[in-house]
Amino acid sequence: TTATVTAGEDTDLTATVLPANASNPSVNWSSSNPAVATVNGTGRVTGVSAGSAIITVTTQDGNFEAISVITVEAATVDVTGVSVTPTTAKVTVGSGTNLAATVSPAEASNPNVTWSSSNPSVATVNGTGRVTGLTIGTATITVTTQDGNFEAISVITVEAATVDVTGVSVTPTTATVTVGDTRNLTANILPSNASDPNVTWSSSNPAVATVNGTGQVTGLTIGTATITVTTQDGNFTANSNITVNGVVTFNRSTGRYTAPPGSAVEVRMLTYISGKGVASLTVRTASGDQGTSLLSLGYSFNNSSVDASDTGVFIMPPNGEAYFSGVHSDIEIDRISTTEITILNNQGRTEVINMEASTPIQ
Repeated sequence: TTATVTAGEDTDLTATVLPANASNPSVNWSSSNPAVATVNGTGRVTGVSAGSAIITVTTQDGNFEAISVITVEAATVDVTGVSVTPTTAKVTVGSGTNLAATVSPAEASNPNVTWSSSNPSVATVNGTGRVTGLTIGTATITVTTQDGNFEAISVITVEAATVDVTGVSVTPTTATVTVGDTRNLTANILPSNASDPNVTWSSSNPAVATVNGTGQVTGLTIGTATITVTTQDGNFTANSNITVNGVVTFNRSTGRYTAPPGSAVEVRMLTYISGKGVASLTVRTASGDQGTSLLSLGYSFNNSSVDASDTGVFIMPPNGEAYFSGVHSDIEIDRISTTEITILNNQGRTEVINMEASTPIQ
C-alpha cells in the first residue's frame, strides 16, 4: 500500500480482485500526480520527479478501488571530482582568506565537503573554507568530498603582519657644513618595526647642497638648503635645515687667514687680567707691515681693572686672504695674563686663539 521509488526507476504494484473467481477481474490504474509518478495498465509505476502520488486501481466490475501511496525520491548523482580556488594564496599573520570548493558535477546529490590543514600551527581552516594565518610559514589546505573522497589542495603562505609607518623624524634638524665637506643625516622611522622603512631624500636647493640616498649631505656653495626625507609608506616627511659655509682657515704661525671674499669677520679680544700689560692685534691685507690695514685692536691693562676687551669687524678682501699679527706683554714678570682672540665669520667657522707673552701671533 506504500512504496518508495527513485526518479527514473520503476516498481510494480499488484491488484488482487475478490473473489478470486470473479467473472471479470479486469482493473484500471491511475495516478493522482503523473508529474511525480505514472502507472501503466499492468500496475508498473515509474518515478518522474521527487514528491508523492497516489496510485489507484479500479475494478471494471463494480468500480471497487484500492490505493498505494508512492514516494518518489530524487535520483542520486555521484560526485566525480572537486577543485579549489585559489590554488595558492598569501595571508599575513592574524589575517585570513576564503577558499571556494567546486564539486563536480554541479547537480551532485551530496556536494558536502570537509576542510583540513597540513600545518594548523601556521594556518587553520574552518568548515566553510575560511583560512586564518597564525605564524610565518606554509600550510597545505585540503578539501575532501564526502561522496567519493575526492580531494583538491591550496598552498597557503603566511607572511609577517604588515606594520604601517606612522611618522618620521630626522637628526640633526639643523646642521652646518663647509663647502666641499659632507654631513650625514639620519632618518628615524616610526614605529621602529615598520614593515617598509624605506625613505627618499631630496634637497630644496641642490646648487647649495645635495643629498644622496643614504642621507649624506654635500656642501657645494655658500647658502642654505632644506633637506627633506620622505617615507615610501605613507609619504611622511621631516626636514633638516642645512647652512653651507665657505672654507675658513687660519695658520697661527704665519697669521694667514682665508675666508670667502666679502664675508664679514668679527674679531673679539678679551684679556683675563692677572697683572699689568698691553695687548694689541692688527689685521692687514698682506703679511708683516705690508698691505692695507683692515682692523686694529688693543689696550693696556692693570690688575685693578676688570677683564679688558675690544671688538671690531672687517670685510674679507677680494682675494680671500687677511693676515693677523698680535702681541701680548706682561709688565709684571710674576703675574701672567692671557688674551683670548675670537674670530667669527658670517659665512664660515669660528676660530678661538689664546695669546700670551710667549705665544704672539706672527
